[in-house]
Amino acid sequence: MRKEMLDTLDYLIAKGIDGFRYDAFIYMSVDKNLPDHPDEEGPGTEMVEYGDRLIDYLNEIKKRIKARNEDILIIGEATSATAEITKKYTLPEADRVDKIITLTHFPEDTSQVEDRLPKELQWVPLDLKKFKQIQKEFQEKVPYTGGPILYWNNHDEPRHQQKYGNTKQYRDNSQTMTAALLYLQKGIPIIYYGEEIGMQNFEYTDPEQMGDQEAVSFYEEAEKLGWDHEKIMYNLNFTSRDTSRGIMQWDESEKVGFTQQATPWTRYNREEIYNVKSQQENPSSILNFYKQLISLKKTPLFTDGEYHMQETKDQLVVYERNLGDEKGWVYCNFSDNEETIELTKEVSEAKIILTNSNNKVENTLLTLSPYGTMVLVK
Repeated sequence: MRKEMLDTLDYLIAKGIDGFRYDAFIYMSVDKNLPDHPDEEGPGTEMVEYGDRLIDYLNEIKKRIKARNEDILIIGEATSATAEITKKYTLPEADRVDKIITLTHFPEDTSQVEDRLPKELQWVPLDLKKFKQIQKEFQEKVPYTGGPILYWNNHDEPRHQQKYGNTKQYRDNSQTMTAALLYLQKGIPIIYYGEEIGMQNFEYTDPEQMGDQEAVSFYEEAEKLGWDHEKIMYNLNFTSRDTSRGIMQWDESEKVGFTQQATPWTRYNREEIYNVKSQQENPSSILNFYKQLISLKKTPLFTDGEYHMQETKDQLVVYERNLGDEKGWVYCNFSDNEETIELTKEVSEAKIILTNSNNKVENTLLTLSPYGTMVLVK
């Protein structure tokens, strides 16, 4: 089977493939004796992750790929990878993978979960303090070859800007602030389709629509505990991965420009403002913010510059990028409240090159609106 896999890679490379993404590669090597887990209960993932021959397999595959084309990018999905594990598997000299996608970027505050219901089907907020610590760790431990993978969304989870931000009241700011926060760090952004126009999760109104027996069972158990319909569906809609898989919203036509004749396989949103056609024509749209952000990201300061996160209150994320004599500062307010920050004279005199709505600098005082962000460069 390994030979067939390598031959398949050769075939794809000959077709001009630029990169590969390994799905769940940490399960590639499993103990065939299937040993028992020492505990009676638990996820048991540690019994099947990072097996004894995993590194050998990765070395074999990477050497074959790079022998065919040194420039091919290899990204591996490792859901449990910490910054230290990411470093171990992505060091250039290790010949394992080039980059890792991990789900550990988004630690959640589980202190308020209902223990009598499955935790994975309950909405919980982002733990901002831990989130900042993890971002700092990845920036410090994985700075080489462009830095770590930076992403907010993927096909296996609800869209995070809606889950962790406030898109009911501050939709555009929630979307643009989170983008600036992550993507201007050192690293390689992966943008999930529709994120650049502020697409939302599709909201199911009945667990039966989800085609998931676990959702139906959760609904029944939560109802027995006194949860009302709205609360149960709120939790299910923010924990089901299918909610993020609506079709791309190209325009506001009946099938949002995705197709004219066919019937889409999944449910989707149809919105007047949040589609590509509408946002292309609006200079202050989320789409045009993303275009400016990507152009800024491509500059040497934000690709190669050093990174320093500043100490702030939990709901603020502030960091500096330095490259030679050039400096950049990114300010983000991850909350529903207006926040003020006293700037140094150096920062207050820098040029504002990117901002979302309702932020301002007066003398040395920066005021950030809810989910506000501002980028300054000197």
